[in-house]
Amino acid sequence: MMIDKSAASNYYGKLYSPDPVVPDSIDKLCETIPSTDVVPTDEHTALHSPFVITYLLSGTIRTKLQSSSDVDGLLYAILHVIFQHAKAAKLAVRVFNDELTSGIFPASWLKTCLRLLPKSVDLSDLKN
Repeated sequence: MMIDKSAASNYYGKLYSPDPVVPDSIDKLCETIPSTDVVPTDEHTALHSPFVITYLLSGTIRTKLQSSSDVDGLLYAILHVIFQHAKAAKLAVRVFNDELTSGIFPASWLKTCLRLLPKSVDLSDLKN
């Protein structure tokens, strides 16, 4: 049985692509957040404080060992080892702080990766 991979790719690509963001919808959603769940103004400064390597290292420790930070599949455990190297740590802190202050993120940070898990061992079955 011949499978048209482009048809499946197009179908699932469209199915799992995000809808365009409607700014009014964001405003309406934000209005539903209870005041008890809003970050107090006096805590805004802490959220904008520069990163230090201990923050990045603690982030790599709090995650599952086999999970990855990005679609590149680089495991948090590997990042933890890399961040312990002085030059890599300095670079990582600079990158994170540049992103925090500029608000411009690498394209890979804006991507979402959804992995579909097959229901059976027959990967040629489109019902998977």
